Amino acid sequence: MVNSTDNTSEPMAAGVGYSNSNTANGAIWVRAEDMGKINFSMLKTGGIHDIFLLETAFSDAKYKNNLTKFLNNAKAANIRVSAWVRSFYQNGKWVDPSGKYTYQVKTAYKVAVKTPYKYYYKAKVRVAYKKWVKSYYRSYYKSYYRYKGKLLFRWKYTTKYKWAKKTYYKYKYKTRYVIKYKTTYQTKYETKIGYNSKYITSYINNLTSKISNYIKIDGVNGIHLDYLRYPGTAYKYKYGTYSITNFVSKVASRVRAIKPNALLSAALRPETSVNAYYY
Repeated sequence: MVNSTDNTSEPMAAGVGYSNSNTANGAIWVRAEDMGKINFSMLKTGGIHDIFLLETAFSDAKYKNNLTKFLNNAKAANIRVSAWVRSFYQNGKWVDPSGKYTYQVKTAYKVAVKTPYKYYYKAKVRVAYKKWVKSYYRSYYKSYYRYKGKLLFRWKYTTKYKWAKKTYYKYKYKTRYVIKYKTTYQTKYETKIGYNSKYITSYINNLTSKISNYIKIDGVNGIHLDYLRYPGTAYKYKYGTYSITNFVSKVASRVRAIKPNALLSAALRPETSVNAYYY
């Protein structure tokens, strides 16, 4: 820790200045909606010398009046304020600084899918039905007569009938159906991965332009870069480390051209020696 007796009005960097076991030296992050809750005297007493104020405080017009008051109070307390910028994060999604991104292409094409349906039609069908009818049959009996004094007989028959069920057929039209298939048209979604230099160039230009506007604001003493990383997968990307370094270099040149003594800081992951590999 460096002991300092400098009494100038320039805010000290995080961690610079006198410290003992009961005093912290550092910075805090503050969201735009929390600006009115900040007690600068307590922060100063607690050893906080830097505030990273979320960029919505600068970009959203509804915070304009609160921002002016906040920056004036910070200056009076000799606390430095940096614009807290979410670098490669937009609309809730990570943005690859190398330009490699996953995008979804909606491609509509015909797919022959057998979709079954019932096809109804009228059919002439043979229908059986029963009917009671007279069933005729021969009933034989012996017819006796005498011949030369002897009693003889011959077989004769008579026609009789009985009631019986007989099957008949008739034709009727009935509704029938068959299973047919039709071709349906589906929209398929194909995920592709590719490099889009035009997109990332535009994104970084807009981002650095936004940072330039923040640092020009009176009372803003630095830029704090958050989401300045890959999500633990930088080693999978050919230009990962180069892209991060190149962006920081570009921001540093832009910021210091406007305010040479501005603080440029970043929220880094804690893996230290392997940060470049993962982030």
